[in-house]
Amino acid sequence: QTRAAVSQAAQLALDQASTAREQASAAAVGADRLAALDAATGALRSLLVDLQPEGTAGVRGGEPTAGADGTDVADAAAVAETPAAAGTGTSGDSDGGVGQEGSGDSRAGVAGASPVGTSPAGPSPAGTGTAEAGAGAAGTGDAGSTVAGTQSASGTATSATGSEAATSGGSPAPTSSSYAVTSPLTLPDPVADQAGILDVATTAVDEVRAALPTTLDVDVDEQTAAVLTAVQQLAQAVAEVSGEVEVSRATAALAQSEEELARQQAEAVEAAARSRAARFAKDAHSLDAYENGQVPVSALCSPAFDLTVHLRCDAAELLDALNRAYEAEFGTDLQVTDSYRSLGAQVVCQQEKGSLCADPGTSNHGMGVAVDLGGAVRWSGTDEHAWMLGHSEEYGWVKPDWSLDTGSKPEPWHFDFAGAPG
Repeated sequence: QTRAAVSQAAQLALDQASTAREQASAAAVGADRLAALDAATGALRSLLVDLQPEGTAGVRGGEPTAGADGTDVADAAAVAETPAAAGTGTSGDSDGGVGQEGSGDSRAGVAGASPVGTSPAGPSPAGTGTAEAGAGAAGTGDAGSTVAGTQSASGTATSATGSEAATSGGSPAPTSSSYAVTSPLTLPDPVADQAGILDVATTAVDEVRAALPTTLDVDVDEQTAAVLTAVQQLAQAVAEVSGEVEVSRATAALAQSEEELARQQAEAVEAAARSRAARFAKDAHSLDAYENGQVPVSALCSPAFDLTVHLRCDAAELLDALNRAYEAEFGTDLQVTDSYRSLGAQVVCQQEKGSLCADPGTSNHGMGVAVDLGGAVRWSGTDEHAWMLGHSEEYGWVKPDWSLDTGSKPEPWHFDFAGAPG
C-alpha cells in the first residue's frame, strides 16, 4: 500500500510537471529552471517504471498508464507490494501456502489493509488469518489515507510468515532500507521574496504533498525510497518553474497596466491642452466689446498668488504659471505694482508721470494685458530681472522693445502679454 501511495504521489508530480512545462512555454522562464524540471521529470519517470510490477505498462507522458490487465499504474503498485496474489480458500490456517489455493493467510496481508475507520489498526494475530483477512490486499485506494492500519514491510506479519513463505515457494519480502520518510514533505519556498505570487507558485507542491499518506514513518524498500526522493525533487522543480511563470505573468500584466496608464495620461494631457487652447482662444477676444480703460472688473480675472491684480483672463492664468516657475527659482512670488488701468487712472498717470505713461485710451494696461513689476525684477542687472528676460516668453509675457534699456522709453519693470504661446 505504501508503494501505491508513493506511485500516486509520483503520478501527480508528473502531471504537475507536464502542466508547468506547458505554461513555461508561454512565459519567460530561465533555461536552467526548465533543464532542472526536465531532468527531474525524466528521473522520476524512469524510477516509476522500475517500481511497476511485471506485466504492466510504463509511465507515458504525465498520466498513469494501464497495465496488461487494465489496471492503473497506481493500483498495480498496490499489488506490486504483494509477493503473490491472495488465495481464496476456506482453510482457516495456512501460513506457508502463499498464493496457493486454499490459502487464508497470504503475504498480501502485509501490503493491504482494511480502509481506515472500518478495521482495527493492529495486525491480525500470526497464524490465525483467514481468507477474509487476505482480502485486505485490495487496499484503500486513497492516496491520502494513513498507513497506520497496515503492516510494516519489516513488521510482525512479515516475520511471522517469512520463513514459511520461503520454504513453500512464496516470494521473499522486499529488501528494506532504513529510509524513514515523513509527509508532508518539507520544501523551501521557491520565491520567498515574491509574497504576492507565492501562494500560486507553490500550488503544485501543496498538491503533491496532499497526495502522500499522512505519515510514512515506516521503513520502505530502497526502490520506493528513491521514488519518494525523486518526487520531492520534482515537486521542488515544479514549484520553481511555476514561480517563474507567475512572476513572468505578473511582470507582463504590470507592464501592460503601466502602458495603459501612460496612454490614458497622454490622452488626458492632450485633452487638457485642447481645452486650454480653446479657452485661451475665447479669452483672447473676451474684451473686444469694451473700449480701452472701460472694461468692468467683473470681466477680468486675478492670478491666484495676488487677487488684487486684474487682467484679461488668459493673461492672468499665464501670469500665475509664470509666477510658479519664478517662485520655484527664487522662493518668493512676483510683486505686481500695476495691472489693469482704467481710463481715469491713465489720465492721472500721465498728469503725474508725463511721458512715462501712454496717452489715455491707448495703454495696454487699459485692456488688461500689461503689468508693472516690483521687487528685484524691477531693476536691470539683477538675477531676477535676467531670469524674467529668459523665461517670461514661455508664458506669453514679453518685454517690448521700447521698454528695454536701449529702447525709446526704458522701463525694466514693464511686461506685456502677447497671447498664449504655441
